[in-house]
Amino acid sequence: MPKVKISEYSATANSNTDVASINIDEGCAPSGINNAIRAIMGHLKDFQSGTSNDPFTVGSSGSLTLSYGTANGVAYLNGAKVLTTGSALVFDGTNVGIGNTSPSSYNGSADNLVIGTSGSNGMTIVSGSTSSGYIMFADGTTGQQAYEGQITYDHTNNFMAFNTSGTERMRLNSNGYLFAGSSGPNNGQDYRIGFYKPATSAILLLNADNGYNTYINFAVFGGGSSFGRDGGTGNFRWNSAIDFGGTQMMTLDTSGNLGIGTTSPTANRRLDAVLNANASTGIRVANNDAGSVTSTNTTYSNGTTAAEFGMLGTGYGSYGVLTAGNGYIYVGSNKALQLSSDGGFIAFGTGATGTERARIDSSGNLIQVPVTTASGALGTSLSASGGTATVNSATYTITMSASAKLFYVYLANGDAALVFTSYLSSSITFIGITPTNIVASASPTSDQFGISKSANSHSIVFKTGSALSSTAASWVLGSLSSTVS
Repeated sequence: MPKVKISEYSATANSNTDVASINIDEGCAPSGINNAIRAIMGHLKDFQSGTSNDPFTVGSSGSLTLSYGTANGVAYLNGAKVLTTGSALVFDGTNVGIGNTSPSSYNGSADNLVIGTSGSNGMTIVSGSTSSGYIMFADGTTGQQAYEGQITYDHTNNFMAFNTSGTERMRLNSNGYLFAGSSGPNNGQDYRIGFYKPATSAILLLNADNGYNTYINFAVFGGGSSFGRDGGTGNFRWNSAIDFGGTQMMTLDTSGNLGIGTTSPTANRRLDAVLNANASTGIRVANNDAGSVTSTNTTYSNGTTAAEFGMLGTGYGSYGVLTAGNGYIYVGSNKALQLSSDGGFIAFGTGATGTERARIDSSGNLIQVPVTTASGALGTSLSASGGTATVNSATYTITMSASAKLFYVYLANGDAALVFTSYLSSSITFIGITPTNIVASASPTSDQFGISKSANSHSIVFKTGSALSSTAASWVLGSLSSTVS
């Protein structure tokens, strides 16, 4: 078979007896040698130009050295189909550089592939419009080991997902909303950032240096506010501008005291509201519902009993309410008002211990309570006079101290009177509503209870009417300004 290209030559010299059908065997004509050399030159040119389609093989122990090109440059065919090298693609035996000639100069944990040097550089993963692009982080080839970590871009729904331990943990959807622990909201709400965890959920903002602030900015174009922890004091703050700027509007200190309008809440004041301006200030608690059981209250408690101040709803008639269990209101250091736990009375007192001086009873009667109170029923011995009253037409006398001018009488049948008199006067004056069964008379009739007095005397005479029963005549007497004696 004629040898028309180099690849057909034999490595055994005696087997090469012709070149392109030109005889070069032993005893050939001299002209054959000349023609054979010219044919070999043609074969070499074909090999050099590639027109012979001959393969080129370098043995396992051989090498191919180029006398030109870039060190560590990966050889490739250029646009003219010429084998060449350059700085665009470099392989130093371990690491690959694209647009970078020294990939091994970078961090050893991430220098296997280095892209670019300066200016803008990047990498593009192209996928179909209904497919996805992936970056996988593997620690093996079996099962989940091949995709322990993963970044996915889904071109069908245009979201980016982030996986750890083989499971999606965070998603950035096509609207730019970020969800951690969930693929998105399931309640139709418009959340920019969402966090989901089946049990307890939390957000951690960590500043390793305790001397610096840790906060969240709530910003709009042209302004905003900020909330977070003050690194110097440990207090939580709400400021009127971003980055803890502007005015510190609210402070929650490390003792649990909340200050509004102050940077230093008063100790042991759980709520301390301050307004440094020539204007009214206060705390507003509102319930605008018109239901029959609505109310708006502020509760004060010592851990055992409590008092509430507030307003009942419009369904109640829109009036204020004060409730307490044996509660007290102090004026200065003095106990001035007592509310009974069963709603039976409201008592008014004076002094630090709140000595009771008067009360409004469950029937709405105003009763003065002296230091000592004379009381009893007909037929009961009265220590003030030493006499014994009879059931009908009983007369007895009470001596009033020099300073006493006001006193009251309260009968068991519910009638009551607030009375004014004086040492010089013989008149008895009823203050407020004139009672029905109590009269200013020394001769009461029927079921009346009479009161009379002489001028220049401290003695007050009481007399029962002829038909006044012993039950109805049960009475209580007290002085508003001194002890009854």
